[in-house]
Amino acid sequence: MGTLATLLSWFGSGTGSATREVTYRRATMRDSHAAAQVNVQSWRESFGGIRPQAVLDSMTIEQRYRMFRQRFKDPAYRMFVAQRSDEGVIGFVDFGPPREDKHHSAEICALYVLSAFQRQGIGSRLFMMVVDAMLAEGNDSLCLIVLDDSPFRAFYEKLGGRQIARGEANERHEAFVMYGWSDVRRIRDLLRRERTDGSAHAPNVLAG
Repeated sequence: MGTLATLLSWFGSGTGSATREVTYRRATMRDSHAAAQVNVQSWRESFGGIRPQAVLDSMTIEQRYRMFRQRFKDPAYRMFVAQRSDEGVIGFVDFGPPREDKHHSAEICALYVLSAFQRQGIGSRLFMMVVDAMLAEGNDSLCLIVLDDSPFRAFYEKLGGRQIARGEANERHEAFVMYGWSDVRRIRDLLRRERTDGSAHAPNVLAG
């Protein structure tokens, strides 16, 4: 298995029965609370031992709920959710106009899947929904911001993400890295090609 396939395989096979039970749809403001629950739980699951426990404990569902409701007021903002009839929303991705970098068409704000449902191709499907939505509207460049100590940085780089900015930790934010893609068609084609080989999966946490 090649280096890229190895990295992609960290996130499991998308052919399991659990994936067939998952439905995907565009979210509305009514999904804000469910997304907030996934956001907080996934952050604690994925960044435990990486981020200070005090930081993880300080995250609240109510805080994230208000954040998502505010984002939904922007007509250009969108969110897609993955859900199961027995569990409700188990993952989401949200994106919109770039918050800092104005040289790209869109920015992924976050992509999270609950740990119990990772390794089933759900993150990959959500990521592809963003790419497909962008291309359908004639947009082809994408960026995202990740924590400098994110365990998923190698994945973005193997997908062709180019580091376009970084910020050191200060009183306003943690150290971060911004990645950019000038043409998301390359991501789409690569994921589809690797999926044909049975190994392609987008990360369950893309950004925060």
